[in-house]
Amino acid sequence: MTKSEIVTPEFSHSIAVANIGPRGLTVKIEANESERQALARRFDLLALDRLSASLRVTLTPAGVTVEGDMVADAVQRCVVTLGPVPEHIDEHFVQRFSEDAPSDEELFARIEEQGLDFLLDEDEPPEPIENGRIDLGEAVVQQFAVLLDPYPRAPDAALQLKRPGITLNDETPLDEENPFAKLATLREKS
Repeated sequence: MTKSEIVTPEFSHSIAVANIGPRGLTVKIEANESERQALARRFDLLALDRLSASLRVTLTPAGVTVEGDMVADAVQRCVVTLGPVPEHIDEHFVQRFSEDAPSDEELFARIEEQGLDFLLDEDEPPEPIENGRIDLGEAVVQQFAVLLDPYPRAPDAALQLKRPGITLNDETPLDEENPFAKLATLREKS
């Protein structure tokens, strides 16, 4: 990785693994205004009003486990109207870190080897411990990203234009002029 490829996380709370100790650590983190604005830009949000987490960090034989509760209040764009869609996230999560974590290249090679788009039937691989440190803030941000609704839709959003012969959910069936309706009738006859 070159210097130009190194990205500084918007919400970084890095801790040294050596400072965790046998009893572990309890950590509370909360994104400030500028961190929330930067994250809103990163995830193309209209707003990020809150992002906080209460975390328990413990050493394990395999590395480090971070377990905690994250709370976030975000506003996304509706995929239909582009209007605001508020979203509240309150979620418990567990993230593992290890010195022996597979690199992205190793994960991609395993996926390609299996002929898949992603790994199946495996636990989430641990994140790497880099230079004896883990970033609690970025761990929270990654969980937040996974939990965001990928297709936010306002409750009253409706598609503005309907094309003839296309159904949405369980609306009207295909009309007779639709070529697929004609194929369906031919198939029924055979």
